[in-house]
Amino acid sequence: MAVYLQLALALFSNLVAIYFLKKAHGFTVLWPTVWALVAICLTQGLVSRAMESGVDTGLAITIVVVGVMIGSALMGNILFQESLSLQKIAGFGIAILGVALASLAKAQN
Repeated sequence: MAVYLQLALALFSNLVAIYFLKKAHGFTVLWPTVWALVAICLTQGLVSRAMESGVDTGLAITIVVVGVMIGSALMGNILFQESLSLQKIAGFGIAILGVALASLAKAQN
């Protein structure tokens, strides 16, 4: 269970990094740039620890990437008034299904 907590924290940290990357305006604003880099390092450290704990590399990365994809789209919609189309929402559903199938495949091994 601790592995999935590490992955959840990595996902959250990656979303924090994305938020600050948006605010950093191409690394031209100092403090958002610094916070983005700190969050990126934290994300990578957490993913590394999760993989060291024995979680499948492909599954760990898939969980984080799909979570970040969905979370960043929602964050963009809520915080930055970016649009969410029906195609994006359908894509999220497909991605979630992919993570579920990958998890089931891991459970069968």
